[in-house]
Amino acid sequence: MKISKSRLRELIVEECSTIEEVKTTGKNPSDYILEEVSRQLGEAEKSLNLYILTMHVTYNKNTPTNEILNQIRAIEGVTRCSPQGEAEDIGADTKRHLLDVKVVLRKGSIQLYIRLLLQAILKLQDVVRVRLTKATQVER
Repeated sequence: MKISKSRLRELIVEECSTIEEVKTTGKNPSDYILEEVSRQLGEAEKSLNLYILTMHVTYNKNTPTNEILNQIRAIEGVTRCSPQGEAEDIGADTKRHLLDVKVVLRKGSIQLYIRLLLQAILKLQDVVRVRLTKATQVER
């Protein structure tokens, strides 16, 4: 969301006047600010379509796991990519890792997003195979 400079100035003036009002009641302004930020973040989180996708990713044994994780994190919509346990060797040249990938669905269906995400992961250098095992919507 873009905000103009003039609207930003208006918001700052509104908040500063609110803080002055809070001071007159004897309340701590920093407490007010923290409560307000928490409230607004809570409202923003409720409006997000968050999913956790559990998947097995098979990749070249010579590639560091962090490199694969960072490449997945760079895909649009991915907010977190966490390994679950240790990678297991499954062949002379490959290893497999169970990952939890947290994503934000901005528009469209989750099925379409998952299909596009899996295709994007398969296109990453050194990734051999990817298999989705579970998709869970994060309840708020």
